[in-house]
Amino acid sequence: MAQIIAEDKPGRLLIVEGADEVTFFKALCEFLDIGHLIQIEDYKGKDRLRLFLANLVEDSTSFDRLAHLGIVRDAGYNTNAFDSIRSALRHANTKNVLNQLPIPEKNFVPFGNQLKVSTLILPDDALEGTLENVVLESFKEDSIIACVNAYFACLTSNGLALTENVLPKATMRVFLAGKSVVTGDTRWWITDIYTQDWWSWDSPAFDSIKLFLRQMITD
Repeated sequence: MAQIIAEDKPGRLLIVEGADEVTFFKALCEFLDIGHLIQIEDYKGKDRLRLFLANLVEDSTSFDRLAHLGIVRDAGYNTNAFDSIRSALRHANTKNVLNQLPIPEKNFVPFGNQLKVSTLILPDDALEGTLENVVLESFKEDSIIACVNAYFACLTSNGLALTENVLPKATMRVFLAGKSVVTGDTRWWITDIYTQDWWSWDSPAFDSIKLFLRQMITD
């Protein structure tokens, strides 16, 4: 099995749900000038978190280099994301009695001694939703949002409302289509937007995520 923990990073591993999240967190880490300090990996969907963590504890060649494991997961809908992560950690700990992962007692709060584990639920552990909800929150004052909301209100009034689990990504697509019209840009998806001149990391919507990342390199 290939080593999971990179030798050129100081043992700070951030694992996220998918490719969109990898792009988001890499861009934010670069903005914060900590990209060289945190390794970011994709566990390829919440249903595969258990497998990733099991492989991590069985990676005896590099597990000892792990200093802080950050786990990011969407809150989703009608789920308990934090309990799900804790369950995956418990499962992983049955795979290797020597390599044990601390199981956090609270979301966001790092837990453990020499090795720490922390969790980040998006948009928040008290809210349902996904990464797209966080990004859309950062644009809530953008004039295009009013047009986007009117579009979905029109769909609803015509009996075409989207289910809640589909709505965030659909809203993001419509918002970016609006940006494309206004700016003349051809970018159409969340992974393309972090280098655009209208993008900013200054929104309070990202404050807790920035704090989480800074915790990873200081605790």
